[in-house]
Amino acid sequence: MPRIASQPASGLAGLIVVLPLTVAIVLAAGDRETALRVAGPIVTFGLPFLLMIAFWWDDWPGTLLPGRWPALTDTLATAAAAFVCTILGQAVVDRVDPAALVDPFPGAGHTATFPGTLPLAAGVAAAMLQLTLVYQGRPVRGLPKAVAGPAALAGCWIVGVAAYLLLVRGGAVDGASYGAWLAVLGVWQVVPYSTLRGWPMARVRRRHLAGNLFVLGGATVSYALVRLVAEPPRIAAVCGCVVATGLVVGLLLGSWPLDSLPPVAGRLAALGLVAALSALLYGLLRAGALGYSWRPGASTDDWVNFVAASALGPAIILHVAVWRRWPFHLGGQKETAWRGDRNRALDGN
Repeated sequence: MPRIASQPASGLAGLIVVLPLTVAIVLAAGDRETALRVAGPIVTFGLPFLLMIAFWWDDWPGTLLPGRWPALTDTLATAAAAFVCTILGQAVVDRVDPAALVDPFPGAGHTATFPGTLPLAAGVAAAMLQLTLVYQGRPVRGLPKAVAGPAALAGCWIVGVAAYLLLVRGGAVDGASYGAWLAVLGVWQVVPYSTLRGWPMARVRRRHLAGNLFVLGGATVSYALVRLVAEPPRIAAVCGCVVATGLVVGLLLGSWPLDSLPPVAGRLAALGLVAALSALLYGLLRAGALGYSWRPGASTDDWVNFVAASALGPAIILHVAVWRRWPFHLGGQKETAWRGDRNRALDGN
């Protein structure tokens, strides 16, 4: 196994794995529109299960197997769970319809999973991120991990379904606006708690409670402001890029600028890197879809959000937190993001 002793070399080497994996996720279902409409909901529904394996189960049950089998087992388990959870999402939104699961245009008598199930899927994923990062797993973190993970996942499904039924099905907001707010929420979850290792809440007493107010309040105010100048699909696309690049810096690069500079300068450098990479990613993805003719219900911004948040983001989590940077090895330096020393990151030590 190649041994790479420091950041950012390890993170840059990881792109050799992450980028092809992202392309594989995007192209697995076919062309751009098929990928967006079929793979988008499935991958998003699978994200909470992936988070459970990576940050609650610490790669169990794959760790019961020797050699490289754990990563493969956990990846296959996540893929299977993604399909099961998408079917469950169908049941909540409308009805179980296996034929519509893999058909971008299922026709009369069927209900496509895109975009109808996406607000539910994103809501469950956001709840899992909030519980894992912001609320620090309370109150189930102290349970045995074989119990704590499913309990967390079930609780987040309950929260996600309740929010969907109350807000979207109840008519308080439309699905696109709800999804855009969730995308803004993702930025407030990932950038402080992954990229900046829990700052500024790390040294606040009862930070799990203060963090919830900080993240939820910040997301709501931010969304109200950006909604004055942009429509929900554009907001979701830009925020999806910020979430993905926040994971690039926080997970793939191990928040590398923070260790190389004084605290204030390090945070500014990390934020500047996220901003620059987000602009670059958004521009590249939009350029890649330039001239593509989308059918009604889909757009270039939907495509950008899918590639960034539902393909690149999970690919980074798989590579770092599940595959443990395979085939590379980060020697002489701990992981400083979510996995392994997640508590150290959240404590701000």
